[in-house]
Amino acid sequence: QTSEFIQTMKDNFMSKGFEITEYKELKLPMYYSKVDSGTLDLGWDCKLPSGKHLILILDYKYGKGVEVEVKHNPQVISYAKSFIEYLKSMNNLKEEDIVNIQTIIYQPRIASPIKRQAYLLEELNKETERINKGVELVYYIYKAKQHELYDYAVPSDSACKFCKAKSLCKKYNEAMLSLLGDLPQIRETAISNEQIVKILEFEKNVLPKITEYINFVKSSVEDRLIAGDKINGVHLVESKTRTQYIQDTNKIVDVLSKEGIDAVDHSIKLRTISDIKKELSKKVLDKDAQESILNDITYKP
Repeated sequence: QTSEFIQTMKDNFMSKGFEITEYKELKLPMYYSKVDSGTLDLGWDCKLPSGKHLILILDYKYGKGVEVEVKHNPQVISYAKSFIEYLKSMNNLKEEDIVNIQTIIYQPRIASPIKRQAYLLEELNKETERINKGVELVYYIYKAKQHELYDYAVPSDSACKFCKAKSLCKKYNEAMLSLLGDLPQIRETAISNEQIVKILEFEKNVLPKITEYINFVKSSVEDRLIAGDKINGVHLVESKTRTQYIQDTNKIVDVLSKEGIDAVDHSIKLRTISDIKKELSKKVLDKDAQESILNDITYKP
């Protein structure tokens, strides 16, 4: 699907007289910093016979849980600006020859997979002003040790959703704990209509966030315990998992048939393990032998 989309787009450009120089998975230095880089999924330098250039960048998003917008998207804007700077550094491009810049986000697993945004060079440079301010602030905070990141952090659903530093973030943890709020601590018969509405709104809007946060904390605690940390009152235990058949169905049938047991029921499926255990206990009296047979055809994940 992705290959077809790109090939169709390429054929369309070439039919209009463009000569395309293609860059795939290009490790691209970011225009705002010599030490930062990103991977450009696809970049085209499209040149017309007149010598004018159209620049195209495409960012591929495989996820379907979050629909990504292309308009004002700081990632694709940064990639577009950095790609232009890269082409200029290679002496393949002059700014005055750029007639248009097209940015595309391609997300094939959602209903509307293609999102486009076109810019003139002046418009693209205007879009980078907001990004530049953010980059300057980040570097300022990290370079000036007297400034704490805590003072600038603003937790939000969108900003924190995929952040891997949540366990280290004081602001995020404070924001999640504050969601508990001041729920009524009174008997059901004394709850007013207004309080009922408040509780139901809490269940709908806040409780899912708290549940997600608790699950996140559990995962963090598990990582710490596995790493060797000691947490009073918390310890790792072996998970309770159900015994399952091994993948080799033929072996299961063969092992049980030797004991006079038909492993397959009339619906042509393997019978349940508990069913086999019952019949095995009748056919094979020795418990150690029963266990040996079961161990040969089952396992515990």
